[in-house]
Amino acid sequence: MDGRLFLPAAYEKVKERRERRSGYVTIGAAPVPDGAAAAAAAAAAAEGEQQGNGNGDAVKDDRESIDLEAEDDRPPQNFWTDPPGYVDDIVWPNYVKDHAWLLLPEEETEDEDRLLRESDPQVLVRLVGQGTRLRENAGVTVAPGRGDKPITEVLTWAVEEVLKHLEKTV
Repeated sequence: MDGRLFLPAAYEKVKERRERRSGYVTIGAAPVPDGAAAAAAAAAAAEGEQQGNGNGDAVKDDRESIDLEAEDDRPPQNFWTDPPGYVDDIVWPNYVKDHAWLLLPEEETEDEDRLLRESDPQVLVRLVGQGTRLRENAGVTVAPGRGDKPITEVLTWAVEEVLKHLEKTV
């Protein structure tokens, strides 16, 4: 199966959505509930105390001491919060660079292929603008609404497109 679907997103929408989030869970283990964490830490500490060096001497546990009763206001290590300027400095320039083959300059021009030759990320971002003008002949089916439709409509569209592709291959 080789069906290509593209769900574009306009710059203003991307920026608004990302900045509205407080952050999100990334890959990694889920946080352990406090009671279970305390029990696991106590068990690990007890095991460390029972270990010796073979000569009957206790070996000092090199793990740092943790106060399990103290308030921990640090975010979980598997929780990402965008730093200031992240959309403008990282997210949007990378989106534009990675999709320059599919995006067209915001303003219609005789040189529609300029993005394909441009390597300066700042120039690419300026040329693309909102990023909603797309090539129609790139072998990619673009979602309706160019990023403005509700996700339920986009999901329905995507499922229908995949089903159409499957019907052709059967």
